[in-house]
Amino acid sequence: MKDLEIKTRPQMREKDEEKSLKVAIAESERDKKSIYRLRYRVYVEEMGRQIASADHKQRLVIDDLDAWGFLVYVKLGPKIIGTIRNNLGGQDAFSPALVQMFSMDKFTSFNRGKQGQKFCFTSKYVVVPDYRRTSAAYMLVAGSYEFWRDEGKIQFVFAGCNPSMVPLYERLGFRRFTNNVEIPEYGCMVPLVWLVEDEAHMRAVGSPFYRNARKRRNDQSAADWFVREFPTAARFVNSRLVSADGIWRIVGERLGRSPLQAVPVLTGLTEEEAKKFLHIGLIHRYNEGEKIINPGDYAHEMHILLSGNLIISSPTHNHPLETLRIKPGDFCGRVALLESGDQTSEATAATDVELFIVSGMAFTAFIRSHPVVAQKVLHNIGVMTDTVKERKRLG
Repeated sequence: MKDLEIKTRPQMREKDEEKSLKVAIAESERDKKSIYRLRYRVYVEEMGRQIASADHKQRLVIDDLDAWGFLVYVKLGPKIIGTIRNNLGGQDAFSPALVQMFSMDKFTSFNRGKQGQKFCFTSKYVVVPDYRRTSAAYMLVAGSYEFWRDEGKIQFVFAGCNPSMVPLYERLGFRRFTNNVEIPEYGCMVPLVWLVEDEAHMRAVGSPFYRNARKRRNDQSAADWFVREFPTAARFVNSRLVSADGIWRIVGERLGRSPLQAVPVLTGLTEEEAKKFLHIGLIHRYNEGEKIINPGDYAHEMHILLSGNLIISSPTHNHPLETLRIKPGDFCGRVALLESGDQTSEATAATDVELFIVSGMAFTAFIRSHPVVAQKVLHNIGVMTDTVKERKRLG
C-alpha cells in the first residue's frame, strides 16, 4: 500500500532518521508478523504482561481483533518501530465486553438513522523504548486520524489505557467519561473517547491534531450531544484544561489543607515549585472496591492518595502479608519514576478515592525542564522510601 502522507515533527534525535520514517497500513503477512512480534517484545518481555493469547513459542501477541483490524505501523528503514490498531464497525461488530466498557449502546443512539456511521476502537499502541519520545509515536496517531476521517463516517473513537497514561491520551484529544474497568491482563483500564470533529476541544487541550481537524468540515452536533448525555464526564479533572494554580486549589481542597503541609514529597519546595510539579500529574477517581494496584503489575509511576481510604496489603520482614493504612498525602505502591519495575503490594479502594498519579514519562520530561525541583522531589521520595522500608523491617 502507498505510504500515508504524514508530516513528521522535528523531535527526532537525528535528521536523517526523521526523514526515513515511513507510516503505512500493514498488508503483507510479513509486516503483520513483525507487528505481532513487536507487541510481544513490549507487552510480555518489557512489561511482563501475562497475555492469554500470546504465542510464546513464536514470540507473538495476536488476538481476534487482528483478523479485521487495520494495523498502522511506522518504519525506520526496514524495521518496524511502532504500531497501532484500528477496528471500524457498528456496535454489533464488537464483543459484549467492549460494548459495555465504552457504553457503545448509548453512543449508538447518536448514530441511529445516520447511514454508514461507524465506531473506531483503537488499541495496541506501542513504540519501542528508544523512540517513544520521538516523532514516531505522533506519526502513528496522525496516520490513524487521517484514516478515521477518510475511511468512514466516524464521530467517536474509543481507547483504553492505564491511569498513568491518561495525560498522554488527553493531550491528543481523548477524554474520560465513565468508570474504570479491571482487565486481568492489563490491570485497571480507563475507558476514553475522542470526538474527532470536536475542533474546539482539540484547540482547548492543545492537541497536535487541532490543525488537522480545522482543515476539514466538522460537525459540532456530536460534541453537543456528548455533553448532554454524559454530564458526569465533567467531574474528571483534565490538567490540559486547568492551570497550575487551578490544580493546586483542587489538590488542596481534596487534602483539606495546603499540599505543602500534607504531601511529604513536596517538602522543601516553594509553592511555585510545587505547583509546577503537581501540574504534570493526573487526578483520578476510583470507586469503592476497585483494585488500584495488583502484585506483579508493571509500574512506571507514583501514586499519592488525595482523599478516601485505601487498604494496602504488603509483605513485610516479619509477616508474609500485612495490611497497611495510609493517610492522604502519602504515596502507595512502588515509586517507579526513573526505572520501571513490578508492584509488590495490593491496593484496594475501601471507599471512593482520588489519587494523584505521576507517570515516569512525564517525570522524565520534568527533569529536563525543571532539574532543581525534580532533584528535590527525588530526595524526598528517597527519604520516604527509607522510612517505609524501616517500618516494614521492624514489623
